[in-house]
Amino acid sequence: MNKPVICIFVFLNFIFYETEGQKYEALSPDRNIRVSVEVRKSISYTVKYKNSILILPSVINMSFQHDLINGGDPVVSDALTHFVNREIIPVVKEKKALIFDNYRELIIHFKNHFAVHFRVYDDGVAYRFATSLPGDLLKNDLVYRLAPDAGFSDFSWIKPGKSTEEWITGLNLYRVDFEAGLNTQTYKYYIDFAARFGFQYVMLDAGWSDVNCL
Repeated sequence: MNKPVICIFVFLNFIFYETEGQKYEALSPDRNIRVSVEVRKSISYTVKYKNSILILPSVINMSFQHDLINGGDPVVSDALTHFVNREIIPVVKEKKALIFDNYRELIIHFKNHFAVHFRVYDDGVAYRFATSLPGDLLKNDLVYRLAPDAGFSDFSWIKPGKSTEEWITGLNLYRVDFEAGLNTQTYKYYIDFAARFGFQYVMLDAGWSDVNCL
């Protein structure tokens, strides 16, 4: 459940150089992180934290079909930024009961029906491609539609919760009176561990124990 608080849209005044291409910038809310985007024959971006370069100029591109979503030879139609300050209440509370979502987003639209979104947070940067073409793969829900009906309507028995992960079994397990690994003793240890630290589940996958160690 998302609870919007502030969302301000501002059209971005961008700098245009015939020889250098089009340049755009977006700053994090605290103004410490700066994302610079340049559009020439390709799309590239740079990330700085204060005066230090974190990511050198890096070209980004995505293509599902020829010229469907392609960062090569892009032509910008418009660009804008907007600022978001909202609260997110997660349905399944993992780390926090309330998440503060505060970022500035740069959106660059291109003439061949796609856009690139850059989000700049105080603690990180993310980007994604988006397209308005109908039936594109980014919005396709075919997998969900192909799934058979559940055959029942009572889902109350499904309870979300935290679980130990299969891949950590036998790793970093010291000072125990048994040989750690894929065996019954290790999983009994993790069951006790989960109970002690408030984990609701323990994952047991195929091959979790030798058939001779049950």
